Amino acid sequence: MKKNIFYVSNTQEKLFPENTRTNFNQYIDINDLDYIQSDDIEVAIKAISFDTRQYVQIAMNLTQPHFIIKQTLNDEEVDTHKNFLESKGLVGSKKFTTTENFIEDFIDITKPNDYIICNRFFDVNRGGFSDMNYLIEQKYNRRNFSNIILVDQNKIIHHIYLHNTKFYFLDRFIENINDVIKDISFYHGNISIKKNLIETRFTSLTHPRINPILFPILIRNDIGSILGLKCEKKLGNKMLDFFHGGLMETQSKSLGLYPSSLFVTDIYLKEQNLVYFEVSKDNSVSSENPSLIPSTLYEIRSNISDWSIYNARYDRLMGFFRDKRKQEVIYVEFQNPSFFKTRKEQLSNAKFDIGAVILDGTRKFSIGSPTYIQLFVRKSKVEMKRPFNIFLDSSCPISKELYPQNKNTDFIIELPERLKFRMNWTVTLKTLFLSNQIHNIEDCGIAYQYANSKNELLMEKKFFLKNGHYKNLKSFINEIADGFRKERMPFIIKEEKNGRVKIAITRKIKSRSKVNFIMTKYLACILGYTSSPKEVQFLRFDENVEYIAPHEPNLFLTYPRNLIIGCDIVENTIFGGQPFKLLRLVTNSDNLDSDILSFDFLQDEKVALKVREFKSIRIVILDATGAPVKSESNFPTRLQLMFSLE
Repeated sequence: MKKNIFYVSNTQEKLFPENTRTNFNQYIDINDLDYIQSDDIEVAIKAISFDTRQYVQIAMNLTQPHFIIKQTLNDEEVDTHKNFLESKGLVGSKKFTTTENFIEDFIDITKPNDYIICNRFFDVNRGGFSDMNYLIEQKYNRRNFSNIILVDQNKIIHHIYLHNTKFYFLDRFIENINDVIKDISFYHGNISIKKNLIETRFTSLTHPRINPILFPILIRNDIGSILGLKCEKKLGNKMLDFFHGGLMETQSKSLGLYPSSLFVTDIYLKEQNLVYFEVSKDNSVSSENPSLIPSTLYEIRSNISDWSIYNARYDRLMGFFRDKRKQEVIYVEFQNPSFFKTRKEQLSNAKFDIGAVILDGTRKFSIGSPTYIQLFVRKSKVEMKRPFNIFLDSSCPISKELYPQNKNTDFIIELPERLKFRMNWTVTLKTLFLSNQIHNIEDCGIAYQYANSKNELLMEKKFFLKNGHYKNLKSFINEIADGFRKERMPFIIKEEKNGRVKIAITRKIKSRSKVNFIMTKYLACILGYTSSPKEVQFLRFDENVEYIAPHEPNLFLTYPRNLIIGCDIVENTIFGGQPFKLLRLVTNSDNLDSDILSFDFLQDEKVALKVREFKSIRIVILDATGAPVKSESNFPTRLQLMFSLE
């Protein structure tokens, strides 16, 4: 008979004052566990009530500004030094070097100041470029950012550091960024930024518009990822990699430890991994589904269980669970829990640790409701060999070194030791979690042909859409519209009020001319112009100026609804007429709107173990074509395997 034990994170504050809702100890007098009669027992987590509230903490780092604005003056022979000194409202003090050896000795980015440094500036009196061996500190009282301004010839680089770095809500995060960008001081000419960088007033928080400002702006990766920016990321090993066109031509600068030389040495030439998004008038950037706190996968560990294998190490991991973004407090019930060997002494002095699987480290747990954990305790079954669990994670760093080709849908995990089996063992897939950034658009293209009355082809253009995962129809339509603009095709595309897609031509067609608009078979069906994929679909815009799709769009037409999970250590199963090492066939029909696909199986589906001795396990997740599922996300796949003796 199963017995229940409930652990609560906030009930023994005097005994464990350091307890939190994610990491807590609980003591039970062992005599109070007498209602559990047997000493040979095992335990499972039956349910968890957990408050998922978090906040984002944006790191502040002098060598990695939150934003970088690249301002270029039209006239290369503008006296930038004189402009700074004569600027209205600039009353900053000059700071000279004395014993300082690092740029931090001059600059405090926690203060709301502008720090102006000249590397080289044009000197009208000399008729050439000169160096300035001091720094101008311009103080502001009511500002929530700092700006290091580096002048190099006719280029002025603004390095922006946010002071408000703790955020609970996306709208406040966006509002803070807009306020900072519009409050930047430009000391050359009558320049100011009036538009919001991220506009949500006329759109929505799910699809904000990114407005290019007067100058190109680099947005740090963690901020750009929260904003859901859609563009190619710029990578660099040092800050200097992001600048071209003559910047820093004279890196020798002035001799000695002057502010300019310290700044370039400590910031621009420092070796580090840098990732930024660039927004400019020449590089339009869209935003799709920004999220401050996306769906999260959690791990739960406890000392009440025996050690289990987790990738290349041993761990007290007991399982995973996923939150739902629309709920702050979640109740997770494990329908088919895994049991672990335990003792009353362990239950008496229990410790639980709940951690979020976070890639960027910016998210933190905020104050919230206490955590409740319900355990099942039962007498252990009499078995020759106890079942045991192995947890696998596609991002295992040790395995990645040994198998650099590892991906989140096809990976090999190295185990901490070689496992040997006798007799008839089976393997069961207990749980599976993977990213839902699975490609739903592949090989979709558009062609445009314009012919005269003699059927002579005068113009032909075509483009293919980027393969990938599109969460909604609007983002996909925007991608098509961008293709029209880039290829200068005279068409517009939009979604009608009834949800159907409309494509219209924007130019007049000469009499007896022919205009063919050609879509690949899957694109035509996805947009609703055909009910099933055909070879190609033609729209004749010399006959009609617009076409409304007769069918509803189906963005997930090619999205894999069944996932084929393979494992190299199990016996072959005849699958589709061919032998295949099938671990489980998983139907994926209820998770289209989720960031994380989660499967907690109600029934154990045991597969015979074929390989009796192994040091690694390979997992592959296939679609109906037999190829590994394509995913855009770096979110690792996690799963739990149970080994049991038949």
